[in-house]
Order: sequence, then C-alpha cells, then structure tokens
Amino acid sequence: MFVDRFDEVMDVAARGVRVELTLPWYFEVYRFYGEEISVDPTQIEPQHLAPGDAMTFNQVLRACTPEVVDPEDEITIRVTWERPLTHEQRSAAVTKRISELLAAPAPALVKGKAIVAYAEALKLGTSEALHAARDTVIAADPTESDPELDEIAGLLELHPAY
Repeated sequence: MFVDRFDEVMDVAARGVRVELTLPWYFEVYRFYGEEISVDPTQIEPQHLAPGDAMTFNQVLRACTPEVVDPEDEITIRVTWERPLTHEQRSAAVTKRISELLAAPAPALVKGKAIVAYAEALKLGTSEALHAARDTVIAADPTESDPELDEIAGLLELHPAY
C-alpha cells in the first residue's frame, strides 16, 4: 500500500470538493446513498480527494407526478474544489437534458447498486439482508471479473450473521 499506492494514501489532489445538483422543480431526491446531502451547502463538510480517488453518489430521484416530466428539461451537476498547493479555486459543470441521461449507457449503475446493497445489509446485519446483498453483488458481476465486487461478496460471507 505504501509503495504501489503511496500517492493515494499520502497525497491530496483536490481540497474542499463540493458537488451541486440542480434539478427541475418537480424532482426531489427520494433516496440518497452517500456521506452527506443538504440544500444548504454550509451544512456539508467539504471532501478532500487523493489522486485517483472518486466521489460516488447513488440516489433515487422522484417527480411529484410523472406527467410533468419533460425530457427536454435539464439537470446540471457542478463541482467546485481548490488545488491543494496553490488554493486556486476551480470548477466544472455539465448540463444534460433528461432524455440524454436516460439514453446514455450506465455500466457503473449496476455496480453502484450492488455496493449500496452491501452497505445497507451491513446496517441491518440480518442473515436475510446479507444473503440478499450477496445475491445482488454476484448478479452485478456474473463473469466474476470485478475484483472489488468479488471482495465484497467474500466479506459478506465472512459476516457472523451470514
């Protein structure tokens, strides 16, 4: 770890990272799986990222009623951060129409859902939840080619309540 991944352990690539999601008025975040979420950015602890690190959010959005959803409406994701040595403020944003997002391939979505199932099963700690999470993890990697999902499946099997 301290040889092959030293920079990931000891270095910071981005400081004070904040992510802002702008949704059409009719959407709400129905479920959020992540560290923190708030409509007030001062209530969120900024995150620092190491080189090669990533922030992953898994959330379920829900419209107040399906009839109001317009595929041409836009969703914007804006990220702000500062460079670690110069403290230079940086930002990036992407805006997509709902139709574009729905049509885009989402290969990481299945893996993300498997990781959420794992975390939720650990919270519950029941045999039933742990077995269901393992099934979800196995289904997300039918070729057993993802070492991270393989590791998660193995950890679930080691849980005392499994």
